[in-house]
Amino acid sequence: METKLYTRHLMVAGVLVTGMLLAAMTTRGRLDPAMPVRHRLPTTVGPYTSTEILYCQSESCAHSFMRDPTTDVAACPECMAPLDTASLAEKQLLPADTEIDRRVYMVTPHQRITVSVVRGGYERRSIHKPQVCLVGQGHTITRQYRVPLALTASPDFELMAMEMDGSDQIFAYWFTDGHRVTASHLSRLLWIAWDGVIHNKRRRWAYISLTSTSTHTDATLSHMKRFIQDLPPLLISPARPASPPAKDNR
Repeated sequence: METKLYTRHLMVAGVLVTGMLLAAMTTRGRLDPAMPVRHRLPTTVGPYTSTEILYCQSESCAHSFMRDPTTDVAACPECMAPLDTASLAEKQLLPADTEIDRRVYMVTPHQRITVSVVRGGYERRSIHKPQVCLVGQGHTITRQYRVPLALTASPDFELMAMEMDGSDQIFAYWFTDGHRVTASHLSRLLWIAWDGVIHNKRRRWAYISLTSTSTHTDATLSHMKRFIQDLPPLLISPARPASPPAKDNR
């Protein structure tokens, strides 16, 4: 009898979660105009200095470049086509109101972290499950796990870390809408459904990811954790309150 009751509860929970996910995919609602994070990544994070990554917008060229901070580059040095902070393929694939920003942060030539921020727009396809994209790009995910970090502004902060390509790269990420922080794509969808169904509102979400090459996994992850200690406070949008964001890791 207890087994049947437990199974019935699981079925009810499954129906509720499925309904919430369907709502996340179909509910429209009013768009909250406030950005979840700042429009641009900071130029410095603690002792790290950075260089912006720009992408040629010509299909025949499609090169990427690190902007020389001492010069104002207005066009691709290879073909003179326009440059953008998002690649042409990303702009063709994602909704027009999606914003992408990338920088390479360095404290020594051997300690480099590439940070990407995707700011979603009205449509949910601005941000998708990172694992799908990484595998589609040819990467092999060797291992993935949550990493807790006790940040000053968010004591229960967590990110998702992945070792890729035989642990040659460490990839870490989290999502935020400016109020909530989660390392779970499922939780993000459930929050979208909640806001749409209960509040008739669609918040913008941001997807923050970090990549670093690895010759020693533990050392690289420790290096990234130290970097992340200083990053989140610099991402807070001026339009958002400075109070600690709520964490959700359902």
